[in-house]
Amino acid sequence: MSNLVYLKQKGNRFSMSFRKEDSLHFEMGGLRYEKVKLVRTFPYSFLDQYISVRSETGEELMLISNLNVLDDASRAVVQEELKQLYMVPVIEQILSIRKQNAYYTWEVQTDFGRVTFTTENAHEHIHSIAPDRWIITDMDARKFLLADLGKLDAASKRYWQQIN
Repeated sequence: MSNLVYLKQKGNRFSMSFRKEDSLHFEMGGLRYEKVKLVRTFPYSFLDQYISVRSETGEELMLISNLNVLDDASRAVVQEELKQLYMVPVIEQILSIRKQNAYYTWEVQTDFGRVTFTTENAHEHIHSIAPDRWIITDMDARKFLLADLGKLDAASKRYWQQIN
């Protein structure tokens, strides 16, 4: 039998906070869990819904149906943690793409700054997620979003056409 708690409405008493070593703590009903992890469940399009709270060992402790049920302080902590966990830089400019054997080295400008990353076999690492939107996954499993080609400069469009 599972001890999983589904938080659907306000009234459950718990709080979340960061410790100095940047781990997330979770308290509920007098129990304290350290180094908990937050996981968005499917569908990912519901950014503030169905958030799984997991122990350090991966055991699911709670499923939060909607972040609106949290107190303001807990909601702010959870939102910041999710923002960091699910950060996907948006490519604003492709500065260069160099091919060496089966590897492509990308130099791009993102909304988080200039980044260089490598993909292997470009077509297996570029996935269309919607019309005019692609997720590019590098060899370190980092993801980058390329969206709205119309906003790219001419050089960026040429690099993209060469690889896509």
